[in-house]
Amino acid sequence: MTHILLQIKFKPEDEGGRAQLPLRGPWCPHLVVASQGEMLGVRIFDIPADARPGVPVEVLAELLYEGVSYDILAEGAEVEVQEGPKVVATGIVIAGAG
Repeated sequence: MTHILLQIKFKPEDEGGRAQLPLRGPWCPHLVVASQGEMLGVRIFDIPADARPGVPVEVLAELLYEGVSYDILAEGAEVEVQEGPKVVATGIVIAGAG
C-alpha cells in the first residue's frame, strides 16, 4: 500500500469536531480535496498522544483502495478530514501520492 504524509488540525468539539480524538488504534476517515469533493478512504495509525484540537500534527496515512486514483492527494493539496458527512479536521498534504 502507498502512504502520504499529512499535517492535520482537529476541529474543536464546539465547531463540529470530535468529542475525543482518535488516539488509539487505526482510524479510517475519508480525505476530501476541497475543489474536488471525492471522498478518498485512508487509514491513520499514529496520531501523536499530545494531539489536541486547533494544533497541527503530522500523521502518516495509508491509501486503502487499489484501483482508486489518489493522485489528487499531491503535495500541497488542502484536505478536509471527514467521518461520514462530518468534517472533523482540516489539513494539507506534505508528501503526496501524485
